[in-house]
Amino acid sequence: MLKKYSIVIVSTMLMAISFTALAGTLTYNTQYSSETDTKGYVGLQWLLNETPVAKPNILGGVRWTRTNASNNVNGVDATLTFSTDKMTVNTLRTGYIGGKCDVQGTAGIGYSFINSAALAYAGIVGPYSKVFGQVDTNKKLDLGVELNTQKCEGHRKTVITPLTC
Repeated sequence: MLKKYSIVIVSTMLMAISFTALAGTLTYNTQYSSETDTKGYVGLQWLLNETPVAKPNILGGVRWTRTNASNNVNGVDATLTFSTDKMTVNTLRTGYIGGKCDVQGTAGIGYSFINSAALAYAGIVGPYSKVFGQVDTNKKLDLGVELNTQKCEGHRKTVITPLTC
């Protein structure tokens, strides 16, 4: 009788050890890795002193970003705008972007083909939008709003790794 109970106890212990080992291989640890993205986008842009509301600038851009595990975004943004009012290339801009997913700062330099002047700009970037101020070498100050197809940066990749026993 004792022998039967010993077999049942040993069998139960072996099953428990087997299930624990199996659970250890089926349990996963979620970690976040850094992510590098390059994305093109298009949009519309209005400059307060230059662009009629009914004739916005058309823009094309590229963003190169890196998002770390803390969801901090750093990168470069380059845009080329076309004036639908004057039917010519308007500006070329390139600059730094950085911050968190939903709100990022931007600052950079560019060239206004319409004003034949170099320019500097700074602003705030959000999902599908940008608000900025710029000044060119002709000392012309302007404010701008941009609506684009660029969603929020900072979506981290999830890396799933099995736990070890």
